[in-house]
Amino acid sequence: IAWAIARRLSQAGAQVTIGYQQKFYSRIRPLLQDHPQIQAQRCDVLNPDELQSFFKKFENTSGIDILVHSIAFG
Repeated sequence: IAWAIARRLSQAGAQVTIGYQQKFYSRIRPLLQDHPQIQAQRCDVLNPDELQSFFKKFENTSGIDILVHSIAFG
């Protein structure tokens, strides 16, 4: 579901950044290859350093308009 949401938002012109666990990078690689405008950064929500680093990149922007948190995959 999150994959489709990211793709559709990007197609509509939104700036999309995906957070991912390293062990699942191979699952998002095709999305990033098909949509090079989508950014990705490692962000394991159980790792405080990765979580802080992920959200730090938005400090000097207008913020986050939409946040999709999806832990399921098919």
